[in-house]
Amino acid sequence: MTISPQLIGRYEIPGAREFGSGSGEARLNRTGPIPQLLIEGPDALLVHELGQDVHLRAAFPRPLSGKKARGIGVAPDCSFAVFTTDTAYIAVAPDGTHLWQHPYIDWRHRREYVSFSLHGPDNTIRTWLRMPSEAPDRTLFHTLNEAGHQVTRHDLPIGGNVQHVSLLWRPDGDLGSVHVSGRASYRATLASGRIFLGERVDVKYIHDVAPSRRGIMTEDGSTPELRWHSFPSYEETVTLRIDDFPSPGTGDCTVHYDPWLMYAGGYLDEDTALVQLSDAYDTARCYGNDVWREYSHWLVDLATGTVRGRIAYPEWEEDFAWPLGDGTWLTRERNDTLCRWTARQTASDAPAAGEDEGVGTGVRAAPRSSPRGKGRRHRR
Repeated sequence: MTISPQLIGRYEIPGAREFGSGSGEARLNRTGPIPQLLIEGPDALLVHELGQDVHLRAAFPRPLSGKKARGIGVAPDCSFAVFTTDTAYIAVAPDGTHLWQHPYIDWRHRREYVSFSLHGPDNTIRTWLRMPSEAPDRTLFHTLNEAGHQVTRHDLPIGGNVQHVSLLWRPDGDLGSVHVSGRASYRATLASGRIFLGERVDVKYIHDVAPSRRGIMTEDGSTPELRWHSFPSYEETVTLRIDDFPSPGTGDCTVHYDPWLMYAGGYLDEDTALVQLSDAYDTARCYGNDVWREYSHWLVDLATGTVRGRIAYPEWEEDFAWPLGDGTWLTRERNDTLCRWTARQTASDAPAAGEDEGVGTGVRAAPRSSPRGKGRRHRR
C-alpha cells in the first residue's frame, strides 16, 4: 500500500542548499540524542539542532580566515568544535577562543577524522583524532583529554593513510569496532585506555547507525543489497533486495519500469528503515511523466524485513530523503529550504507546517516552493 506522509515542518536555513550535494558544506550529525545539521558558513561552523523545532544551537568562528579551516566535528555538549587546517587540528569554543591545537606534518593523503567518547560519572569528554601514520598500512589515533593533552596513542595494524577509518561506539558508550571503509570492520575493545582489535568482520560499507547504536545498516558495494545487523555482534538480521519490492508496473511499483535499489536511506527510527529506488530518467520520460518516477521512497519493517509500502508525497516527487532517526525525515526543495516529514498517524509531538513554533534563531518558516528542475518531478 502507499503511505501518505505528513509535512510537519518547512525551514529556510541559510546554507542548506548544499545539503545532500556531496560538497560537505552542509551535513547531518546524528551522534547525539538530537540530530544536528552542520553548515559551513562564511565565517563560522553553524550547528542547527533538529528537535521538535529547529534552532541555532551554536556558532563556532573559524580559527583562520576564509575556508582555510574546515569544521569536522562538534563535542557532544556543543562546548567546542574541531577544525582542521593544513597543519593541525584546532578546538574552538563558541566565543572564538582557541582551546587547544594538535599539530601534524607530512600528511599527503589527508583523512582527517574526529570522534568523541564520554567517560565516568561526569561524562568527561575524550577526543579521538586520526593522525598520519609513518607506515602506509597502519592507522594512528591520538586520544586527548578535555584540556587537549594527548593521553593515549593507538597504532593499529589495519587501514592506512589512504583509507577512511572510523570508530563505532556501543550503546553503553564503550568502543565496539574499528571500521575501514571498503575493506572490513574489526571488533574492538578499550582496556587501560588502549584499543585492542579482535575478529575481522566482512562489512565493507556502513551507511547508518541505529539511534540506540544497537544496529547498523550496511552494503558490500558488489551486490545490489542492503543489510541490517545487530551491533556490536554484527549478526545479520535483515537483507533487502529489489525482488522484495512489488514487480515493476504492479502495486506500489507502478511508478517504475526498471528500478534498482539505491545505496541510500537509513534508520527512520529504531524499528523502521527508509530506503530508495531509482529508475532511469530517460525511462521515466519514455513511459510518460504522469506515471513513471525517477525516484521513490519506501518504508521497511526491520522486525520482519517486509516492505511496508511506498511513500506517496502529496504534490510532487522528492528526489532524496534523509532519515533523522526520530520517526521523521528531511527532503530538500530549492535554495535553502528543507521539508520535514513523518509517516505517523499524528504529529502532535512536532510543530505543524506553517506554524511559527519551532522556528529558531537564524531559521524561518518557508512557503512551499515549486519543484527545482522542471521535468524531473511529477504531479500526482
